[in-house]
Amino acid sequence: YGSARLSKRVYANSDGQSVALLIVESDDVHRLHAPEYCLSGSGWVMDRRETSTWTVDGEEAIAARLSASRNEIGLKSVYWFSSGNRSTTNLAGLRLGNRIAGDETFTLYMATAIGGGDSSQDELLNEFLEDAPWLIPSG
Repeated sequence: YGSARLSKRVYANSDGQSVALLIVESDDVHRLHAPEYCLSGSGWVMDRRETSTWTVDGEEAIAARLSASRNEIGLKSVYWFSSGNRSTTNLAGLRLGNRIAGDETFTLYMATAIGGGDSSQDELLNEFLEDAPWLIPSG
């Protein structure tokens, strides 16, 4: 079933707030899954999931935003799947596209802020994504 590569980096701003970035690449789309599976398996309770768009350098991007909690700790995350020049929050659609187009590399991007679960986490994620235009999903 192909191979997978995982990278995780933690970025901090001058205020000491941090965002963890997880990137998973695979040549088999079936090795990817929605992050909610791992989070709920680790004891996080999914509080909310919605689709979000934002604009950076004139490019519109779409991603899934989720909120979760565990032991009174909040987590906010933004994620999307990518293949070739397509990005989506719909993994099933990406899998279907693979059957049609035969793309070779699939990627999950996930940026996460963990803390009190308030709006400052959303602001931190927005700031991180705006400062990292190389992450912006195209298509």
